[in-house]
Amino acid sequence: MPDLNTPSSFSTLDDHGLLSLMAMFEDNFSVDWILEMSGLKASEILQELDGLFEKKILQKEGPGVYSFRNEAQRKKIAQSVPQAEKELWHRSIAGIYFREMQSQDEAVLAASSHLIHLKNGEQECKVLMKAGDIYRKTHRHQKALQCYQKIIDDLEMSTSSQAYELFTNAVIAVSKIVELAPDVEATVPPLKTAVQKARDRKDDAHTALLEMHLAKNEWFCSHFNQAMRHFNRGWALAEKIDDPTLKRSAVFLSTFFLYAQGRLREVIRNYEEVVSDIDKYPRGRFPMLSAQVVGVCYAFNGQIKRGMGLMDAIYEKCRSVGDLYVGSYVGYHIGSLLIELGQYEEAIYYLDLALDHALQTNNTYNSILISLNLALAHFRNHNQKEAVSYLSEAVRVTRERGIKIETHIYQNAEMFWAMEQGQLPAVQAALAMEDLKEWQKSRNILIKGGAYRYQALLEEKRGVETSKVLRSMKLSEKWLEESGHEIQLARTRMEMARLYLSMGQEKKAKGAMQKSAELLDSFLHDQVPDNLRFLLKDLRTDKNLLEEIMKLGQELATIRNDRDLVRHILATVNRITGAERGAVFLVNKETGKPAVVLRAARNIMEQDISRPEFQSSMKMVREAAFTGRARFRLTEAPRQSHPLENKVVHSCICVPMKFRETVLGVLYVDNRIFPSALKESDIRILDFFSSQAAIALDNARIHEQNRALIRKLEEEKRYLEEQQSEFQPPVEFVGECAAVRKVLNDVKKIAATDSTVLILGETGVGKELISTAIHERSSRAGKPFIRVNCSMFPEGLIASELFGHEKGAFTGADKRRLGRFELADGGTLFLDEIGDISHEVQVRLLRVLQNKEFERVGGRSTLRSDFRLLAATNRDLREDVKTGKFREDLYYRLNVLSLKIPPLRERKEDIPLLVDYFLDRHAKNLGKPRGAVTPEDLDKLVAYDWPGNVRELENVIERSAILSSGARLEIPDLFQSGASFALDREALSLEENERRHILWALKKTGGKVRGPGGAAELLEINHNTLFSRIKKLGIKRK
Repeated sequence: MPDLNTPSSFSTLDDHGLLSLMAMFEDNFSVDWILEMSGLKASEILQELDGLFEKKILQKEGPGVYSFRNEAQRKKIAQSVPQAEKELWHRSIAGIYFREMQSQDEAVLAASSHLIHLKNGEQECKVLMKAGDIYRKTHRHQKALQCYQKIIDDLEMSTSSQAYELFTNAVIAVSKIVELAPDVEATVPPLKTAVQKARDRKDDAHTALLEMHLAKNEWFCSHFNQAMRHFNRGWALAEKIDDPTLKRSAVFLSTFFLYAQGRLREVIRNYEEVVSDIDKYPRGRFPMLSAQVVGVCYAFNGQIKRGMGLMDAIYEKCRSVGDLYVGSYVGYHIGSLLIELGQYEEAIYYLDLALDHALQTNNTYNSILISLNLALAHFRNHNQKEAVSYLSEAVRVTRERGIKIETHIYQNAEMFWAMEQGQLPAVQAALAMEDLKEWQKSRNILIKGGAYRYQALLEEKRGVETSKVLRSMKLSEKWLEESGHEIQLARTRMEMARLYLSMGQEKKAKGAMQKSAELLDSFLHDQVPDNLRFLLKDLRTDKNLLEEIMKLGQELATIRNDRDLVRHILATVNRITGAERGAVFLVNKETGKPAVVLRAARNIMEQDISRPEFQSSMKMVREAAFTGRARFRLTEAPRQSHPLENKVVHSCICVPMKFRETVLGVLYVDNRIFPSALKESDIRILDFFSSQAAIALDNARIHEQNRALIRKLEEEKRYLEEQQSEFQPPVEFVGECAAVRKVLNDVKKIAATDSTVLILGETGVGKELISTAIHERSSRAGKPFIRVNCSMFPEGLIASELFGHEKGAFTGADKRRLGRFELADGGTLFLDEIGDISHEVQVRLLRVLQNKEFERVGGRSTLRSDFRLLAATNRDLREDVKTGKFREDLYYRLNVLSLKIPPLRERKEDIPLLVDYFLDRHAKNLGKPRGAVTPEDLDKLVAYDWPGNVRELENVIERSAILSSGARLEIPDLFQSGASFALDREALSLEENERRHILWALKKTGGKVRGPGGAAELLEINHNTLFSRIKKLGIKRK
């Protein structure tokens, strides 16, 4: 909560001042709040309130709660308050809201309405940021813009890291709804400031993102050269950073920018690089806007069913959540496509809805685009009056608001052509030759293509030589071909065919029609003029289908990446069948009972397969998978007047993908929007293709398994190299006392099971040695034994160490890394010091223990690992559970079997055996004769309590072996004061004890850390770990 405390005292108010104070509350106010702020007695306030209530200035909202009857009167009174008092009261009221309101969101929104009147610091701006986000999510965009703009104004000159983050996020938030900003030009300077701030901080990720936002806004302002410069800089930087999250954001931004340039093919290519294998509803408004632009690009690119299916999914999502803002854009694009397909009544239906939504959300920019399309739809539907009305309204608003609209001029040029021919009353915006020259220079290549076609028609009307008219048409074809707008390209080619026929060149006319024959025959057949229809009669658009499938089969054989392969399969299937939706289901036989699981899909969302309307299709998928035979269904359903209102699957096909008589999966395609698109004869084509796809899938599976195995072996090699430099415990657990015999007997019993084991004991008792013994005596012996000391890793890295991470998951993650759970697949994972892990990691660990499934940090795929878990701790986990430091459910998951290792002080009879063992071991390592321990020294060793247990004993013996030069082992002086030393250590913190121990080691080795005779070797820890501890403990090396 920000520092919005109510001042301790106000000057006492008179009646007028009391009324002014009440007027500062924009909503209801409580008597208690007025009492707190006014300095008046309760009786005086109640008397005044009664009087205002009788005068009908105030109304009661509840016990002790009032509000103004007339909002205009409240505002007028509030405006008369002196500025100094206003600021004081605004800040105080904001503080009251935070203190008194039960809902955090309500408090944020109420406080923000007062903070926008103040000069705010970082804490207050955090409140404004949250308020802006709430307003944006609930579609109150103008209020959201007000909050974001206030942050920008207040923090522009601040230099702290938090201020930078808030300022940058506010600028980006404004850019995401720039179409709703009262002045789009005013959004550019803050973006430039944000770019400079990011550069100064060398924050490349934000620099790239901000450059692309700046490019989009500059384009909206018709600053095309600057926009191109910023876009290219941002895109190049995003490519160089190689951060998947940034790349995804960059692609969403590039979608708008490339679409504004008419580059539909590039929009699709970039989108397909980052889209997931299974379509999911985009999270957030900006990705939804981006996805619906991609949908219309698919449709205009000739992939009409793919595009319509994607737009349908987003339109349905907008309707379910009441998002009128995005819904208005989706409706506009659906209407645009339906106009292109000649379905004018349906187009008008969706455009009318979209216009209503745009007006409700004050989206002037989109309302202009919708009006232009409504004009065209009514014109083509022979309603001239409505067409002229909508066109005139669009022109009026663009002039009043100073908005330059050119994106769909290629469509409305058709109306201007009708005006030229006198078929439509003239509107002031009619195209003139100077306009054409300007549009032919446009950065939008789609507009260029439309402008050159319109120029050709004008030239033909004015009697220009046909060869010159064709030259303009060919320029139109060139730019539309580069754009990827196949529908407009087909229109230009129809005009070219007409011109060729007028010149007696029927072969060239047929060639022009041939290029767009499939689209013209399938979707634009009714729009082909009667005098050109004969050109389509002898064109067989499927004559090379077999050759195409053979070629695609060869392409499939070269794809090794499983993700790329399933995408290619779906794209191919949708194209050769003309399906609206498609999916690949794989047969999963690892679950006991065989089941089909969704592997990839296009226009079928993850949630869709569980919905009631899809269950009949799922039944067909299962039948195809378990019988090995294809299935076809055709549903005769009455045609809906509005295609997207229909949710009935008109036709669908399921074809099994078989390899060596084994069904690997099922190809599924269907159509809902366009009836009778699939035929039973398509099964033969799909059956042939599915066989090739099955072979390719099996090859990709084997290839991916080999790659995964190689990666795992590389990670295991790296892990083993790291382990070699770490402490290696003795190869056997030394001891003959009753307590040790019991532990070793329990180890034999526990090793025979595969249950999780919790090993308890103080530091240095040999927990890791016991874990090794359990592993080596278990059925997993010979498989990986992976150790993790949980206390060695910072909280931010322990999750990455355990679960692995994907490339780009965080700063410094320059490549994918397998985690310890993956490395332990088939073997044993030992988690030492498990009591030190954070709550966040505890939650993830609990899930892994429940189902052996996890995700890498930054990853989306769910991974499985078959491991046995051994955990150890020196903490009292039961006490930690009581205090809330450790999750109770995780404790019980770990404590299936437990094994307590006794401390050395409880088995002193084993000390002579341990001394002998360590003397033999270190004498051999040092290449020295073994020294003898005198009975007096042995008595001292037995008398000592060994707070560091066996590890401390070994260190003492090793130091003695190093420092002794004769036949007698010299026990170090440090040990002579054993009792007092033990007392001192008990009085010190663990960190101070560690610090003293490291200082001792550095002193013994003359400050040498790494290598033979170094402190790391003496302490038996990795030198990198020792360097880290030296730095953390603030030890200065002299």
